[in-house]
Amino acid sequence: MSLARPPRRVNCFGLAPFVPRLPATARPGEASKVNCVGLASLSARAGMGVGLPGLLAFGMNMPMSEGANTSGPATSTIVGIDEAGYGPLLGPLVVTAAAFDVPVEIMKRARSDAEGPDLWQLLGGSVTRKVSKRDARLAVADSKKLFQRGKGGEDLFALERAVLTFMAQTDQAPTGWRGLLNMVAPFADEKLRHYPWYRDGDLNLPTCCRPDDLATQRNALRADMAGQGIRFRGFWCEVLPEGHYNQLVNNTRNKAVVLFGLTTRLIQRVADSVGPR
Repeated sequence: MSLARPPRRVNCFGLAPFVPRLPATARPGEASKVNCVGLASLSARAGMGVGLPGLLAFGMNMPMSEGANTSGPATSTIVGIDEAGYGPLLGPLVVTAAAFDVPVEIMKRARSDAEGPDLWQLLGGSVTRKVSKRDARLAVADSKKLFQRGKGGEDLFALERAVLTFMAQTDQAPTGWRGLLNMVAPFADEKLRHYPWYRDGDLNLPTCCRPDDLATQRNALRADMAGQGIRFRGFWCEVLPEGHYNQLVNNTRNKAVVLFGLTTRLIQRVADSVGPR
């Protein structure tokens, strides 16, 4: 499929769905694959998927082995993984992982290992599944539910709010789209610079949220997690631009193999960052 006009649609992680707003000038025939950009959703289930940009709707739940916590009870690390851009939409394929340390006692009370604990319920004082003007809590859900098309400058509000609030839990405060990308996918920028529609683009952050609101959300979430003994460990992303994606699919003849390769690399990055458990 050829592109005769610049990228227009992007899905967010829901972490970084800001690509569609970047200046774009694609020449016909330069990219054959179009899909969507987003960083993933933060799921609500601890073994959850982070469809929270969505932050929160992970497709894979991966409890890691438990380890001693020198400042409190023993914890297990739960990793949620999801992808955006696997279908025929404009943008790169993005796979994102989000990790939480959860007390072992909470893990034991979960209905099953596959589901893990319900973080929406545990963090219900600061987090909700639905976007509502009457609810001041942080909306964390699948990016398709958080992205509000047609809202003009507010279409990314819920997605951006969730992502930046969670990143603040690890003292990360990106001031631009490229800065955010370098924090969660440090090797992606080099690949993206091969594409004229990504090369020089950037976007100041936040785009929709007020700094005072983000600070309020950050403090509320931090207090809620501390009360439950839960710790957010961070986001990790793998970004595969259109041309790179097409080349790998042509080589393997199987896009599932491509996705699996990105996912295993992501798991290794999380394990290296979290350390022995």
